[in-house]
Amino acid sequence: MPYYTFNVMKRACRKFGVEPSEGKFALFGISYKGGTRDLRDSPALIFHGILKRENIDITVHDPYFSRAEMRELGLKVFDSKKDTCDAIIIGCDHPDFKGFDFKRIKGLKFIIDGRNMIEGGKVPVIGIGRNHSKA
Repeated sequence: MPYYTFNVMKRACRKFGVEPSEGKFALFGISYKGGTRDLRDSPALIFHGILKRENIDITVHDPYFSRAEMRELGLKVFDSKKDTCDAIIIGCDHPDFKGFDFKRIKGLKFIIDGRNMIEGGKVPVIGIGRNHSKA
């Protein structure tokens, strides 16, 4: 699904006027499974690698890993209290994300919900799969 998610992201970028090579993107969750620190075969990390190969500015937020641990993995850390981004991609269904206030993220234009776990609101949500709007 990482390549499919990448294509959904590119379509959403066109729809919301974001040039992927110039935009800022944040990946929320890198684990294979929500509520864990299990990175084995993580689709989110594969997706992260795709964006890096395409020279797209991607940062990561995961409440189950410390900033130092993410840096050790070669990931650029997203600070949800002060950083800005054009789009968020939900890569893991951590319970913390269900009640997260995405409206507080400055510059956020849309969310790609790769786990179909959040509802739309003031920020457009494009889901992967059934029952979500398409880009």
